[in-house]
Amino acid sequence: MNKLRVGIIGLGGIAKSHCSAIVELDSVEVVAVADFFEDKQRQYMDQYNIAKGYNTHTEFLGRSGGGCCRYYPWPSTASSFDCGCV
Repeated sequence: MNKLRVGIIGLGGIAKSHCSAIVELDSVEVVAVADFFEDKQRQYMDQYNIAKGYNTHTEFLGRSGGGCCRYYPWPSTASSFDCGCV
């Protein structure tokens, strides 16, 4: 069975709960994360065995190679981002 490859954009509080749930699914694989803070990227990459980390959502989307992304913006900045996810 092919796994759905997902990435997580924005590694705030709720992202941790969602990532913990996603990694328990046999049919889904988290392959990348994106966050401005590199220490946050490294934390998730190490904890969940995620291969790639990006500093911006545009870098993530430009290099991710398709799949699905989950976007967790701060509520105050959500409208200022053009995530590019369709």
